[in-house]
Amino acid sequence: MQYFTTDLDGVTMVDPPAGVRRQILASVDKEEEADYPEVFLTVPSMVVLAYRRGGYLLWENEGEVVRSMAGVGLDRAEEAWSLAVEGNLDALEALPWRDPDN
Repeated sequence: MQYFTTDLDGVTMVDPPAGVRRQILASVDKEEEADYPEVFLTVPSMVVLAYRRGGYLLWENEGEVVRSMAGVGLDRAEEAWSLAVEGNLDALEALPWRDPDN
């Protein structure tokens, strides 16, 4: 399945391996002066997962945040990204998401 990531500088990578995805996620807490406050993973089903400084994981659809999680560490963010890359949307949906209005 082809997917892509976008890093803090807006650089897009197609199908980066798991280790590179983890580095992209980890960069959120390391780079204080980045061009963008979050990193993104986009998969063909148009699931977009954004991870931002402070441990926020956002699930976006057509530019709107439809689900979110706060207090997310690197391992949980990596798990969510991996589930999306694997196309395992049922397991991704089963994570403890919140409605963005809550």
